[in-house]
Amino acid sequence: MSKMVKKTSMFLPIILLFQFLVVMEVSAYPGRMEYILNYLSQFEIQKYRVKDGDTLWTILKKLNLLKNNASLLQQKKYLSNLKPGELLSLYVTTADRRIEKIVRNVDGDTYVLCKIGPSWNYHKLQQPILPIKELVYGVIEDNLYNSSLRLGINPSVVLDLSDIFSSDVDFNTDLRRGDKFIVYLEKYAKNGKFCKTPHILAARMIVQGNVYDAYYFEIKKGAGSYYDKDGQSKERMFLKAPLHYRRISSYFTNRRFHPILKIYRPHYGIDYAAPRGTPVSALGDGIVKFVGWKRGFGKFIVIKHNSIYKTTYGHLCRFAKGIRAGVRVTKGQVIGYVGATGLATGPHLDFRFYKNGKPINFLKTKWPHSHSIPGRLLARFRKVQQKYYAMLEKGQKSLLAHLEK
Repeated sequence: MSKMVKKTSMFLPIILLFQFLVVMEVSAYPGRMEYILNYLSQFEIQKYRVKDGDTLWTILKKLNLLKNNASLLQQKKYLSNLKPGELLSLYVTTADRRIEKIVRNVDGDTYVLCKIGPSWNYHKLQQPILPIKELVYGVIEDNLYNSSLRLGINPSVVLDLSDIFSSDVDFNTDLRRGDKFIVYLEKYAKNGKFCKTPHILAARMIVQGNVYDAYYFEIKKGAGSYYDKDGQSKERMFLKAPLHYRRISSYFTNRRFHPILKIYRPHYGIDYAAPRGTPVSALGDGIVKFVGWKRGFGKFIVIKHNSIYKTTYGHLCRFAKGIRAGVRVTKGQVIGYVGATGLATGPHLDFRFYKNGKPINFLKTKWPHSHSIPGRLLARFRKVQQKYYAMLEKGQKSLLAHLEK
C-alpha cells in the first residue's frame, strides 16, 4: 500500500471568492435584487426526476399541469429526448398554473425552454469553467504510477509528471521506497463536475535525497513549458533512456566478457534488458541515417542528431512503421521494438551514444537545457516561481508532519 497522504483542495476559497464577487455585483445595483425577488415570487418551482417511459405529456399529467399549458405541449420536440434520471425544474405561475420555463440538467449541461412573449425559446446555458487549485503529495511505495493512482490522481497527470522530470530522474531505476513527490494542480469544474484534463502548475520530486522542482510558465499565451528555479527549461536535448526497461544488463566498459563469443572485448554501449516487443524511442530529434541488418547487432538503426551527436539501436525485433533512412524523427518517437536479433542471448536493446564519432558513456554525461526564459521575462517568471515555490514548500511540510505522526 502507498502512504499517500493528502489532497488539499483550494476549491472553497475559489467558491467563496466567486460568491463575494456576485454579492458585490448585486449590492452595486440595489434594485436588481428586488427585481429578481419579484420575478421569482410569481412562480412555484416544481422539481421532477424523469422516469423510464416519461414524456412531456405524462409528466404534466402527473403534476396536474395539463390545463392552460397547451402551447407548451406544442414544443414537445425540444423535450422529446428526455433521459431517465435527469432533473427538470418547472417554473409554474402561482396565478394561473402556467409553465413559463423548464430547466433541464443533462450529463452536467443545463438547457432552458422558456416563453418569451408568445414564442418559446430553447437554448443551452453556457456554464463558466471554474479553475480549482489542489495540492497533492505522497510517498513512493513501489513506483510513481501506482503510488499516484492510489491517491486518485488522474493517470494523465502521472504521465505528465514523469515527462516533466524525465531528464532528472530515471523512473525505472532511480526511484526508491520512501522517495516523495508534491504536485500543485489546477483542475477545472463546470456545473459542479470536473471537466478537462488537470494541469500541473508546479511539482517537486525528492529522489534519494535530491530535490528537483519544476514550474510552469508561458512565454507566450498558450505556449508554456516547465522550468527550474533559474528559468532553465526542464526539457533536455536527450531523453534519460530510450525505453522503459527492467534493468541494465551490461554497462559501458573497455573489457566485457561476451556471452556468445566467450572472449573479453570492449562494450561501448549500454544493454537495456526488456521484454521482446518493448517500444524503443529516439533519444532526441534527428535524421535516420541507417535502417537494416548490421552483422552482430541484428536489426539496427542509426540516428544523427546534429553535427556532434549520433545514437545507435541494436538487436531490434522489428522497425516502427515509416522508419527508413532519411526520415526525420522527434525525441521520444517510437522507432523500433526490443528483440534478440544478431548476436544476443535474450531480448535487450544495445544502445550506443557517439560524440564527434567517438563512443561515450551516456549514463555519465550531463546534457544542456534545450532553452531558457528570455531575460526580458525573468522578472515575471520570478513572481510566478516564488508563488508556486511557496505551495510546494507547504506541501512538503504537510507531508513530513504527517509522516512524523
